[in-house]
Amino acid sequence: MKYSDAFPSEEPLVQFEQKQPVFPNVTKEEYIAVLETEVEVLGRYYKPETEGTGNFNTAIGVLQRRIEEIRNGTTA
Repeated sequence: MKYSDAFPSEEPLVQFEQKQPVFPNVTKEEYIAVLETEVEVLGRYYKPETEGTGNFNTAIGVLQRRIEEIRNGTTA
């Protein structure tokens, strides 16, 4: 069975609509700055040579993707 057979529609399985800002009193630039700070902090914990720290690398990737979405005005 192919993936396209199981999920024939191109539409996502779940659609989220953000009706109001998550943090209404924070500007987009401030929100991005906070996320970038979190990326820096998580980067301190990620050690590629150490087993068990890959979750920090994953979190960094997720936050970087979110930052790009916010900057470009797109969503996942």
